[in-house]
Amino acid sequence: MGFFDFLTKWFHKKKKEETIVESRSEDKPNNEESLSIEATEEDSSKSWQDDAGVTYNLDGSKLLKGNWNGSSSNVYEIKSGTKSICDKAFYSCSSPKKLILPNSLRNIGEEVFAYSGLEEVVSNSANFVAEDGGLYYKKEGKLSLIYYFGNQTSVTIPERVFAIRSWAFEGRDEIKKVILPYNLSSLAEGTFQRCGNLESITLPDSIKTIRYATFRDCTSLKEIVLPDEVQSIEDFAFQGCESLCRISLGENVKHIGRSAFYECKSLSAIEMPDNIDFIGENAFLGCTSLVLYVSAGKLSYFQKLLKGQSDSVRIVER
Repeated sequence: MGFFDFLTKWFHKKKKEETIVESRSEDKPNNEESLSIEATEEDSSKSWQDDAGVTYNLDGSKLLKGNWNGSSSNVYEIKSGTKSICDKAFYSCSSPKKLILPNSLRNIGEEVFAYSGLEEVVSNSANFVAEDGGLYYKKEGKLSLIYYFGNQTSVTIPERVFAIRSWAFEGRDEIKKVILPYNLSSLAEGTFQRCGNLESITLPDSIKTIRYATFRDCTSLKEIVLPDEVQSIEDFAFQGCESLCRISLGENVKHIGRSAFYECKSLSAIEMPDNIDFIGENAFLGCTSLVLYVSAGKLSYFQKLLKGQSDSVRIVER
């Protein structure tokens, strides 16, 4: 291979790698620690299944995936010695209904139980607590909610919960109301995504960011007040909230991400804080009758911020 051919091949390889990285960065924010546990190619190539059809890596330290084809057993006990459950392991699995965690378990990945048939968890691990329909990670006496598997229409998160993990309530259509603890430090990405019947939620003053896809496709959510501490509304945060007719942003919001209010068809008016310095692409696309009210003298400023956005959105000085 000549030098020119080598250089050309290297350039295309480098460009492909950059494209992959760019694509991933658009799909998922990078401003918080990832708790993802992925099954590697080596894990999958040397995996084995138990009698229930659940797949483990070679030494049994990782549970790779549940039986997505269904199982005759409604109760499953994870093997002793298992330390980690990989991302989406039981995603959309109709069974088991009851899951028993071993004392060896240390880590649970992302979206592990989303859209599953899980109804009960028993934990023998000091690292995890299962109570009142929630599975929690325990550290130094504090709890973070990993997944909600209960069937209550109104959910109250205990005061000792300081964080809620990514996708913790994803797809839980039975939930209509959520009460969050006052000292909650963060809501992770996709927390309430596709909770189609969620109507009411009050956010504590401790929340500073509405994360990526936090309320995406919450189609029954009609009204929400953001705490004054909120500074950023990330990409897709309220995308598809088609019943949302009123939102109060608070005075400290500076950033509205890409497609943050995409297809919020019922939104008719938003009072825009003066501090906003970024509005992402398609932030209000599909908001067919939206009026953005801005302070006197700020009209041209917001026109520049919204340049190239949907023509159906009007900007009016208040």
